[in-house]
Amino acid sequence: MNRTRKHKVLVILGLTAMMMLGVSANAFSWGYATHAHIDDQLLRDSGQLNRNEIYGGMTPDIFNYLFDLPYQQDLYGLTHYQFTKVWKAADNISDKAVAFGFVSHNDVWGADVTAHHAGITFGQDEGYVIAKARLVKAFMEANVPEYQSLNVPDEAAIMIFHELVEEAVDLKITEQDPGIGFTLAHAALARKPNTTELLVAAFGQDIAGLSGMGDTETELFITQAEAAFRNRMVFYGWALAQERDTAIQLLAVQTGGLAESFLALYGITLPPGTDITPLIAYAIGVSVDLCDDYKVEIDATRYKVKRELRARGIIY
Repeated sequence: MNRTRKHKVLVILGLTAMMMLGVSANAFSWGYATHAHIDDQLLRDSGQLNRNEIYGGMTPDIFNYLFDLPYQQDLYGLTHYQFTKVWKAADNISDKAVAFGFVSHNDVWGADVTAHHAGITFGQDEGYVIAKARLVKAFMEANVPEYQSLNVPDEAAIMIFHELVEEAVDLKITEQDPGIGFTLAHAALARKPNTTELLVAAFGQDIAGLSGMGDTETELFITQAEAAFRNRMVFYGWALAQERDTAIQLLAVQTGGLAESFLALYGITLPPGTDITPLIAYAIGVSVDLCDDYKVEIDATRYKVKRELRARGIIY
């Protein structure tokens, strides 16, 4: 690796450590580039409304990274199951664009359903991502002694490989849509300035009830969560826009920290100085190879979501 490229990777890895901290199991659905790819084609095909739709399609996961909160599961439930509150709170076309994307993501009949409940072309009984995660797990158990030696419990392994499959599909999407990383990052950078006001209107009272915070504290909480999430999306999009080896390295470092956290929950502590990044990077490569059929599933998901949105009058 030449000096310039090595410096670039080190800078990106440093930013990763600062900006990509903390993930909960609820973060697992489709990856953010996948949501961006789907929303980019659902309704508006250019301009600020399209960018609002794309960012809106990612924001249901805004609270997923706050895993230390005792009511984090309830926050997930609000954004993924009570998603119509955002649509009802939108009172202008810019808000409707954000809300349109937000609703498209949902875990009842939206894009997330095919990821981890009912795949259309693969994993019909458990979701495309879950089914692929099981295949990756089986391959690693059968072929990789370094993984075998960790003795990872099944539940933790599925969570980790679930994340890798999401990343693999995002990487596959960058092959057919090379600009999707920048599209994702630009959507986050250029998102509607008062997006947080829409989220406060939709969920403020519910969050205040869960947390015991007053109105001012609740608004600040939502504002700060959105700002942190937005930064993550900008970085994630930028990372995906790098050449493939660099992108995989970045994803491996990010997911390596996640994997260590999951392993610690199950009483597995890696020896001091252990670097599992190469193992994670290898598993991402395996996941990419096992997701060659991703396009038919993503296309089917997009068509399904488009039909569901129209059937429910979610249009503007």
